Amino acid sequence: MSVVRNTFIALMASGVLMVPAPASADAEDVARALVGIAAVGIIAKAIDDRKDRREEQTKAAERHQFRLGPVEQTGRHIEGRIRPYDQPRGKKLGVKKRPLPQECLRWVETARGDRLAYGARCLNRNYRHVRHLPDQCHTLVRTPRGLREVYGARCLEREGWRVARR
Repeated sequence: MSVVRNTFIALMASGVLMVPAPASADAEDVARALVGIAAVGIIAKAIDDRKDRREEQTKAAERHQFRLGPVEQTGRHIEGRIRPYDQPRGKKLGVKKRPLPQECLRWVETARGDRLAYGARCLNRNYRHVRHLPDQCHTLVRTPRGLREVYGARCLEREGWRVARR
């Protein structure tokens, strides 16, 4: 980019210098011309620097593609991937006695091992009593596709909720 900028400045300077100066040109006119050339150079430098900053930001975003900034919501969060857990459905009875939907059960793969959890988005769609689930079982998972919310199956079971059979 600096080659383009230098070439542009050289062309502008040579263009100004090649224009025949009137016979009555004095030091003040030459000073004005030099200030104009300097202004064009400063503007070209600012444009070039802005393009360089954008390229650096793009490269940094690509390097940290799966890393997210600080989690703004309160609560626990872990890094991992979520995949389906295929098992037959359980019976549905009542709020705490009613088993959570089997189709929402997911494996959360973490560095400390695989864990069972219920996807919050799936529960919101398929389970009427989500608002009653305990907050201490709510966890955020950083995945390559962004933050995902889950409820830990063991935690829910400890709190008295009926979880689907494994």
